[in-house]
Amino acid sequence: MTDIDELNGYDARRYGRFRISRHLFETAFHHVELALSRCTVVKAEANFTEDCIDYLAIGAAFLPVERGMLCPEYDLVFHNLEADPRVTPRITWELE
Repeated sequence: MTDIDELNGYDARRYGRFRISRHLFETAFHHVELALSRCTVVKAEANFTEDCIDYLAIGAAFLPVERGMLCPEYDLVFHNLEADPRVTPRITWELE
């Protein structure tokens, strides 16, 4: 492994692509902040056609990606959003 592949024991090949809608930013920004704090965003691009932001990130929740392969797309899923707003929702990244 090279230094790029392993950063302080962390598998840096765990890439994932996902998108967050403008609506979610406007209605649940604190949840979006929480989700983004669990990964390192490498690229963010406005997608005006779909009214969202497309992300490429590195994170422990993503599966490792072999060199030369496309990284998979994930759905960002918030659980328990309708529950007590003082309770932090559970966040998962699910393969599309």
